[in-house]
Amino acid sequence: MSKYIAVFPGREAFYKGLSKSFYREYKIVRDIFKEASTFMGEDLEYICYENPNVKPELHTTCLITHCYAMYNALGQTLPSPLGVAGFSQGEFTALAIAQSLRFPQVLELVYRLESLIYRSPIIMDGKMMRVVGLQTRELEKCCKEVDTKCEKVTIAIYLSDEQNIISGDKKAVEKVADMAKKRGARWIIDLNSIGTFHSPLCQSILRESDVIFDQYNFSDAQLPVYCCIDGRPWVKGLDLKSRLTVQIARSVQWSKVIKNIRHQGIKHIVEIGPGCTVSGNSRLADPDMECVWINDTRGIGELKATI
Repeated sequence: MSKYIAVFPGREAFYKGLSKSFYREYKIVRDIFKEASTFMGEDLEYICYENPNVKPELHTTCLITHCYAMYNALGQTLPSPLGVAGFSQGEFTALAIAQSLRFPQVLELVYRLESLIYRSPIIMDGKMMRVVGLQTRELEKCCKEVDTKCEKVTIAIYLSDEQNIISGDKKAVEKVADMAKKRGARWIIDLNSIGTFHSPLCQSILRESDVIFDQYNFSDAQLPVYCCIDGRPWVKGLDLKSRLTVQIARSVQWSKVIKNIRHQGIKHIVEIGPGCTVSGNSRLADPDMECVWINDTRGIGELKATI
């Protein structure tokens, strides 16, 4: 394999456990953490690897630093990818890799956006559930029957024809889940997320987040970035910015991301970071997608052999 896409996980992967092996073994990783910690005025190494229960508003910033540093360490020996993608908040990592925004800018932007989220009771009181075994169209009907105005619940993440994630107001999500179960869904899985994301409720912070985004200039990317809200690869800075600005309030079209990657003749992705969730979700979208996941230096040998 020489043609591959590098992919990066979203916020929830932080809670899967971050291996410290790259930090211990690679100077470039320690240097990146030092740069990030100095810029943010926080000890990100301590939060990542020693006490992940503190400062939740910094968890996504820490995850991005971890994944970005791993990518740079791996880049010393591996060929460059043909593009990058990020699952949900992982798209910020992808933008840093593709150099559309400088790494410190990405950290600052994400921290400011996360602060908005944690101050929003509407978002923090929401809920997300995975629905397994019900056709996408039928699940969309359930959402519309519960919420005719499309203001409280929606399919937040499209994974496959029979497995998707709903998000929104807690009661509305539970009603959709109950309806889906009665209509044939095999399983309903509570994701126990910290809030609701990619749902209509996130519209509540867009006015403030727009002001924040307006303070950042996105450069044209050095690699194509497959964007979550439409699944397409983009390079122009303005195109990337316009999509990322509204991402939190739009559905993640991960099945389209995978479809478009395959359309480019690429069938391999390398997931860099904790959790292995992106690989699992990508195989749901396309069982023939070949995925390699790495979060520990022990996986480097297998990765080299595969690539």
